[in-house]
Amino acid sequence: VLAAGWALPAWEALLLASASAFLLGALMWGVALRSALRGDRLAWSTVTGVSFMLVALAGLSWIALDPAVPWPVHAASALAGMAYLTVMAAALWVRYAYLLELAEVMAHGPSYDPVTRMRSHSETGQLVGELFFRRDGDARPIGVIAICISNLYALENLHGRAAFNHALFVCAGRLRRCATEAVEMGRLGDDGFLLLARQTHDLGELAGLARQIRDQLTRPVALSTSPDPGRIDSAGTVWMADVGIGVMSTTTAVRPSQAVSAVRAMARTGWSYASRLAFYDNREGRIAELPAHTAPAPVA
Repeated sequence: VLAAGWALPAWEALLLASASAFLLGALMWGVALRSALRGDRLAWSTVTGVSFMLVALAGLSWIALDPAVPWPVHAASALAGMAYLTVMAAALWVRYAYLLELAEVMAHGPSYDPVTRMRSHSETGQLVGELFFRRDGDARPIGVIAICISNLYALENLHGRAAFNHALFVCAGRLRRCATEAVEMGRLGDDGFLLLARQTHDLGELAGLARQIRDQLTRPVALSTSPDPGRIDSAGTVWMADVGIGVMSTTTAVRPSQAVSAVRAMARTGWSYASRLAFYDNREGRIAELPAHTAPAPVA
């Protein structure tokens, strides 16, 4: 087509190029339709996008060959071009999201949790063991934050498992936006999350992170109550997480099971506090509400 275009006059070369492009697009449309009819759901997006592309290509070719075409042709061509870009961008995003999830599955193996896209409860336990039992010198400081959500099971009883999973998915996404690169996170049971901050001995810094997490997780969210993929975007109920957060600054000399159970108990105790934040007060010898501004001494 390129060689023939050089040898032809401009008008005939444009006509040849437009016809060739339209023929190639029609061939692509046929291949995509065949894949769609065989059950490939993503192929339907390609069929729709290529259809818009053919409309835009026909309109632009008409405009190039005859500049005096009426304005509706210009408008239809522009709208078809924008629709093509929108559909193809959505299809590319679906593929990109799939590859991201596949990379997580390959990295974490069967312990990957597809609902929260985090480490599962069992793999979180392995991570805790690796951080606490790695003997490469003296005991190292480590920050531990546990988050427990008290109203997840009530949500499941009222609206079903789909709403439960949607709530976990949203909470995990908000939690990831709060955490820094130095913080490892994963599931803690069915109703919570565990965060581990390496080389962190400042309880005030951990308290600031805990407050940020509380503010993010307690924002209302519109949940879908239907497992039907076609109705995921339809809001079925408005829900707000009732969280309790336990904060602990400790060292790797402590037994990991003891640290996790202690900080989880703090998180569950935090449900009874107005701030929803709890820590272990060494002076009082008991779990207490985390002060609003003053940073308590770290727990050994």
